Amino acid sequence: MSLNLYELNNMLTEALQVAENLLDHETGEIPESWATFLDDIQMERDAKLLGCAALYKSWTREADAIKSEEEALRDRRKRVEAHAASIKGWMAQNMTAGEKLSDARCVLSWRKSTSTEVYDSALVPAEYTRTEIVVEKKSIGDALKAGAVVPGARLIENQNLQIK
Repeated sequence: MSLNLYELNNMLTEALQVAENLLDHETGEIPESWATFLDDIQMERDAKLLGCAALYKSWTREADAIKSEEEALRDRRKRVEAHAASIKGWMAQNMTAGEKLSDARCVLSWRKSTSTEVYDSALVPAEYTRTEIVVEKKSIGDALKAGAVVPGARLIENQNLQIK
């Protein structure tokens, strides 16, 4: 991991290397022992906090770049899937049901399957349905801010650290 954007104090750079070694690569979490290590670094408190903020910004920018690439790859995957579905549909329209074709590259054949179609969900007995309650937090928040009383809900004021 490199910090191209920000220069860090040598001690914080060492803390970053320790964090990388302690990192749980499945969850991305750093164990509490790293926080203790960070606490033990002998630096002025403000310099340590500002150095950590620079590290935070670097990690969030890297995460944003990865997310952007994921989105681009997802869009590309969807286009390729649409191409594949389109050509499969064309092949299905141009083959007779039950027909079989093959060569060294692939085999085209048909198989029977069944699927369930629900043409009127109001007629389906309750034992075959499930009800999921979805709370509209934004709507509730808007109503509470406007002075409404919503049983089971309240506004909570939070303090959130901002790093710019």
